[in-house]
Amino acid sequence: MVRADHTARRRGLELALALLVVELLDIGASWQIHAGEVFSRTTGDLLFLIDAATTGVFLVMAVALVLTTMSGRDSRINHFAFIYLCMATVQVSFNVAMLISSGRTRNDSLLWGLWDLGAAYLMTVAVFTGWYWWCDRVIDGGAFVFPTRAGETDHRPNVVDYLFIAFNTNSTFGPTSESVVSRRVKALMMYQTILSLAILLVFVARIVGLAA
Repeated sequence: MVRADHTARRRGLELALALLVVELLDIGASWQIHAGEVFSRTTGDLLFLIDAATTGVFLVMAVALVLTTMSGRDSRINHFAFIYLCMATVQVSFNVAMLISSGRTRNDSLLWGLWDLGAAYLMTVAVFTGWYWWCDRVIDGGAFVFPTRAGETDHRPNVVDYLFIAFNTNSTFGPTSESVVSRRVKALMMYQTILSLAILLVFVARIVGLAA
């Protein structure tokens, strides 16, 4: 019983740290996108409100997560993580949509003007790393089949494995060595690919527009 409580607290702490990293990346990426000054003041204010709402949800979720971890109610941890990841997905989707709708580049050098695209890219990787971690945790039998070394029969993934999946989905538009066995995760991967392609198209459009 003591070991089970210790495991639940450790998993809760891992989740809190992982979501803290996601939130910090979200804040940094959103700030960088706002700093691009390619939006109207109204749009910028709307972006700020969405970021503030997401941060508020994260703070409430973090407090609730600590309380549920201390009380040993491990089942509620997944609910709080789901709510936060939904808000973070709305945030990254809106930021990518605003990048697409902006018809001009930043009013500075091209290299510096690519930072907002890079920030959106990192934000997408961070958010979907959280999603893949969450899905593999709550779906019966897991959402992925991970390759194992010779002589090993089981692989216990951690956040690096899910970061690897999210990064590959962003860069190669699909997983590499892992097999996806969940239809819901396949849908998530398709949506992440759409966001990644949108960022790539904005990048190409800015290059073409600058050359023209």
